[in-house]
Amino acid sequence: MRLEQRLEHVSNALGVPGQFFATPTAIMAQYRLPGKRRPYADMVRARPGGVDLGRLADLERLGRRVCDRRLDLGDAVDVLRALEQQTQPALWRNLLPAVLISAAAARFLGGGLAEIVVAALAGAFIAALEDRAARRGSRDRLVPPVAAAVSAFGVAACAGFLPTLNPTLALVASLIVLVPGLEFTLAVKEISTENLVSGSARLTSAIGDFLLLAFGVALGTRVATVALGPATAAAVVQLPEWTLWAALAVAAIGFAMRFRAHRSDIGWVALACFVSWVGAQAGGRVLGPDLGVLIAALGVGLAANARARWSGTSSMVMMIPGLILLVPGSFGLRAIDLMLHDDVVSALGTVFSMLIVATTLSTGLLLANLLLPSERSSER
Repeated sequence: MRLEQRLEHVSNALGVPGQFFATPTAIMAQYRLPGKRRPYADMVRARPGGVDLGRLADLERLGRRVCDRRLDLGDAVDVLRALEQQTQPALWRNLLPAVLISAAAARFLGGGLAEIVVAALAGAFIAALEDRAARRGSRDRLVPPVAAAVSAFGVAACAGFLPTLNPTLALVASLIVLVPGLEFTLAVKEISTENLVSGSARLTSAIGDFLLLAFGVALGTRVATVALGPATAAAVVQLPEWTLWAALAVAAIGFAMRFRAHRSDIGWVALACFVSWVGAQAGGRVLGPDLGVLIAALGVGLAANARARWSGTSSMVMMIPGLILLVPGSFGLRAIDLMLHDDVVSALGTVFSMLIVATTLSTGLLLANLLLPSERSSER
């Protein structure tokens, strides 16, 4: 359920009918207060932030309890204030998931042990930068380009004494935590459902993030080339097939930690990752790698909606981790790398593939919502 619909349900349950309009950076509301003839209008500016599955699940349960009149308004406000006062987690709780996700991404992209280790180290550095920005109380826009530049230089330096390292693969894996692939996919989904303002805002934000990463990668690569000489792409030392399943388990733990899922939801996060991976593999054999993610997105959407109907929590708890494995963020980074190597034709082809994958994912989610909505008709 979209944010506007949930707000309408809550306002109706409180006897204050209203209309709401939400974008990634603002929420506008108009509602009628009891005893007042004229409607009251307000707008709240919102700062885009990271994904917090635990808080999202708590807010979904809170909204349902208010709508079902199992919680009065005063107690609901107290719960909201308690959620707002959640403290910043310790540094290691930000470093560890970034290490796990970057290492798993290196394996998913076909990397060997050298790529996994280098990507994990670079991912830890990126997480440290993000943690510092978060403790300053801001979503620092300099984090993506600075992290990309330092990572590009560091990976190129590692390639000098690791002859088996493929620097491009390691760099893409290390930056995967910064790539706005999910934002890009959600933007395409919102535009396809005629939520044009919100979708356009998300799309613009995703493009801006890609450009910042492109600048950082270009700067770091150029400095490394001047200082250390051009890096050569070595042949990857292949790992056994079973390591892909190990990487899937590592990625599930990393997603649960990075997105701050409740401990009780870790198993559901792992199930979403499993459905996503198996669906992508099966769909790839039938429809090809670009269109095959339709089966995976459909499976993740159905599983997430089924759990939401059964438990009364948000479908996003399963949907976001499942989609992260499918989003086309790595295509964007590969397109950047191709552009830096003056291979414009291949870069444009990669960008087109990214658009196809994002559209396919959004179509799979729309089909899942059509076949099995996340809420029963009596609740909508």
